[in-house]
Amino acid sequence: MFGYLEAAQVKTTFVAVNGYTGWLDPDDIKSSDWILALFADGVPLGLGQQGPVWLINTRAPDFKPDETHHAHWVWAVFYIKVGE
Repeated sequence: MFGYLEAAQVKTTFVAVNGYTGWLDPDDIKSSDWILALFADGVPLGLGQQGPVWLINTRAPDFKPDETHHAHWVWAVFYIKVGE
């Protein structure tokens, strides 16, 4: 099952189970298609497998995030805040 949600183009913060915090700013959101994955090959993602929710995107294969792209590496997401 797939769903589509277009959130407001505002800073969005993600918090992982281990306390890591990252974010996407409006330019990050516009630059790629973002996916919140709950399953892989029909199996729920567990802890240790990037779950319970894994934030991934469809950026170009040659794109290398720099220090300003903190949320590009958030997995094991359990909290999302849209807006400041």
